[in-house]
Amino acid sequence: HLQFSDGKLSTWYSKFNYIGKVRPISKFQSSELKESFTKKVSSKKNSDLVPDVSYPNGVYIVHETLGIESYLDWKWDPDANKVVIGILVVENEHQIMVSLEDAPEVFKWSEKHKLVNRPKNSNEAESDFDGEEYRKRLNSPDFPASYYCSTYNKGGQKWYLPSLGELRLIYRNLDD
Repeated sequence: HLQFSDGKLSTWYSKFNYIGKVRPISKFQSSELKESFTKKVSSKKNSDLVPDVSYPNGVYIVHETLGIESYLDWKWDPDANKVVIGILVVENEHQIMVSLEDAPEVFKWSEKHKLVNRPKNSNEAESDFDGEEYRKRLNSPDFPASYYCSTYNKGGQKWYLPSLGELRLIYRNLDD
């Protein structure tokens, strides 16, 4: 449990007793997006913006057909927002895409007292980027939070519930 208000990490909450907000994330790979997106990204003049290479550290808007733009250059338009897939957060070798929306309801981690990923403390959380691996083990209605994320369908991406390391990555870029 990472509190986005102050960045505090709490490992003592029971994952099957408490419910919380859920927002899917995805490892970013432009080759998994629509062909029109990939062509648009490939045709950009900025040599950094080509498919499946590391982008400079920062926060970007991922648009289904227009490609990627820095959030600083983005002009928010409710009509254009309908085809925004997510927010791309890049920090060193990590590239994750965050959904624009929370789940419509709050979820428990598990309906049963079952802990399938090892507990993390503050030190371990920095290196915990296994959310996509956890998804493979938690893709069942017995794990409502993870199941919601794995069945989320936007942009043809494989979405999943973020690990603590991925939550910390989002927290470090929260202001942007």
